[in-house]
Amino acid sequence: MTAARHRLPRLFVGLAIAAATTTVAAGAHDFVRMTAATNLTLRQTPNADAPILAFLPIGTEVTEAGPAGMDKTWVHVRLQDNREGWLLANLTRVVESGRRTATIEGIVVDRLGRRGDSPSTTIELADFIEREASAIADAQTAARFDLYRLRAVSSVLTTIRLNLGKRDPYLSWLDRHKTLIAYDEPGGRWILSNSTIWQIHDQHPDAAAADEIAWLAATNGFAGECGGKLVCYVDAINKLHGEYLRRHPAGRHADEAVAKIREASVQLSAPASAHPFYMFDKARDCASLLKAVDGLTAAIAGASAAGKAEAGQSVGALRATCKASAIGNR
Repeated sequence: MTAARHRLPRLFVGLAIAAATTTVAAGAHDFVRMTAATNLTLRQTPNADAPILAFLPIGTEVTEAGPAGMDKTWVHVRLQDNREGWLLANLTRVVESGRRTATIEGIVVDRLGRRGDSPSTTIELADFIEREASAIADAQTAARFDLYRLRAVSSVLTTIRLNLGKRDPYLSWLDRHKTLIAYDEPGGRWILSNSTIWQIHDQHPDAAAADEIAWLAATNGFAGECGGKLVCYVDAINKLHGEYLRRHPAGRHADEAVAKIREASVQLSAPASAHPFYMFDKARDCASLLKAVDGLTAAIAGASAAGKAEAGQSVGALRATCKASAIGNR
């Protein structure tokens, strides 16, 4: 009886170990992974020279189908259509329960930091971000993903030169995003639409990411050119860096915005001999110029930023343009 009593715990311990082993064995291959690189190669065996089974877009979810390779470099996975193959483990991310969005965000942030990617690669990333952004409900996260989307689309636009934009798949992609972009004819390029960036910004006025969206609008610029017209340059500064300060007077980029305004104002208010290419008609342009100067003056005054006094003086010097006869009509 005593022996049986002593054996009983061992039996239960043995059963517990067996059960735990069975649980681990059953669940070990149920981990969901997500591809963290574009056009990722699925191979037949865990070898760089093995036959290629498929190319998987970034964000593809797969299930672990077996133990990893001996050196943990490769992972055996199963696709949703039950095909199996091997992926480089470091180009995937484990999707933990309840952390799918966080996993996606980590992949996106990592990929957005890359430089030199091809047009097709940048398009694949942008499409992935847009697809996932549409399903996000949390307000703060949605704002961040809109910022990622804008940055990704901007990256695509820098890779699509004029000749590429005239044929598919780039032509179709540009057409799908026509409300988000603008064609800058003087530069022969596409850029983000400044007005659309501000519209997206205004959808997230209280989000932490709104500051960065606003700065993107300030640094994005406009399509077209000023053609040497002084009032156009001043108005652009007011609508870019001045607008950032009006929206985010204590923003993370307030110091930089004020510095940019000062730098541009110093250049634009220099003696006529320093910028003979500027055109200015006192009778026609003074009202518009003074309106832009007033806007910049108010934006600087309301900002919590270093260099306010110097920037204000530089902007104020532009008023003299309408009083001086040195610039006159050009």
